[in-house]
Amino acid sequence: VIELEVGMRIPADGVVLQSADLTCNESALTGETEDRAKNGEDPFLLSGCTVSTGTCRMLVVAVGRHSRWGRIKEKLTYEQEDTPLQEKLDNLAQLIGYVGMGAAAATFAAMMFVWFVYPESRDEGLGLWKYMLRAFIMAVTIVVVAVPEGLPLAVTLSLAFSTQKMMKDKNLIRVLAACETMGNATNICSDKTGTLTKNLMTVVEGHFGDVRLRQDAFANPDVPGMPPAAKRLVVENACINRQAYLVHKDKDGRIKERPDIVGNATEGALILMAAKWGENYEDVVRSAFSEARGDRTFSFNSKKKRSTAVVHGAGAGGAGSVRVYCKGAPEWVLRDCTRYLAPTGEEKPLDAPKMAELEGHIQSMADMALRTLCLAHRDFASADELPADWRDAPPDSEGLCVDAIVGIIDPLREDVTDAVASAQSAGVFVRMVTGD
Repeated sequence: VIELEVGMRIPADGVVLQSADLTCNESALTGETEDRAKNGEDPFLLSGCTVSTGTCRMLVVAVGRHSRWGRIKEKLTYEQEDTPLQEKLDNLAQLIGYVGMGAAAATFAAMMFVWFVYPESRDEGLGLWKYMLRAFIMAVTIVVVAVPEGLPLAVTLSLAFSTQKMMKDKNLIRVLAACETMGNATNICSDKTGTLTKNLMTVVEGHFGDVRLRQDAFANPDVPGMPPAAKRLVVENACINRQAYLVHKDKDGRIKERPDIVGNATEGALILMAAKWGENYEDVVRSAFSEARGDRTFSFNSKKKRSTAVVHGAGAGGAGSVRVYCKGAPEWVLRDCTRYLAPTGEEKPLDAPKMAELEGHIQSMADMALRTLCLAHRDFASADELPADWRDAPPDSEGLCVDAIVGIIDPLREDVTDAVASAQSAGVFVRMVTGD
């Protein structure tokens, strides 16, 4: 039995015995980026996957080659095949062998022909058997000489020089035999995540406090035009209402060039957005969140498509008020909203025209391949107004106020566009292979 927590990699196949808000990232096996909820309908955990949210106790049922990952790796193993150059060299060596054997046989036959047809040319000191032995040795000599001893060395030297030349073109060859294959490539099949993209989900566009900010505004760390009231609400929602966290140092204690996101990548994108604005998520949690006074976070609920946090003393009513932070799928969260945040920080009624406007913005971001997320809140004047069962069922399904709708994407690496253009100009077709 193994206990698993957020961010841990599952070491073996198993069945969930006990869990709390458990979701797993199975993209390593399936390529699907969406986290899967693990419950009575799907209690199976697969090795190589990562726990995104929640905790659990797992009963191990398969390890190593008997696990799902092991069976896939076993099917991927295959015997090394000869390269086209090796096949050509084998055919050449076979042809040389046949020609040499033919020449040796012809030489032996010619020498025996001379012995029998022209007796006057015989060497008187040699008998028939000695002459036949001389003819046989001559034939064997021809066969031996016909084998090109320097051919393998010449091919190796040629490939070595070709490798150095391709290295100058930024083409790394680790195996000499692959030199000819790389030189004759007509198609490149590339993974998307981490190869064409940075593998770092980033907020690049959004609708904050009824102000739409496009990608050029997000390129500036100060984000000009951002309403201060919306910014504060979004920062607190992103930093408190989360399960993900950042790792800034490697195992040797060195600062990483960019932090690793442990947990949900979408939550990580919101944390990085707050950090870009100069807000440290740990400082925000320490100053605004306290479990001792009853504050609580609720992991992502797959049925309601949202995660929630309840914070005492954060509402508009002051110390005794309670604020509920909520974030999730826009199509689910928006239908539970009755108000929206104006640029001045005032909450206004969410009527049909405004709803249509927000839905239009969501659709435009989706058309640009952005993953959309809605952030909202709800205030209670005091803790007495909270439902009696709020600790089990948070009050996040009605009366919400829309604070922001963000568009998130895994951005391309800076050199990808030029690299793909160079490959296409050289006649090489680039194909993207991705689980999406």
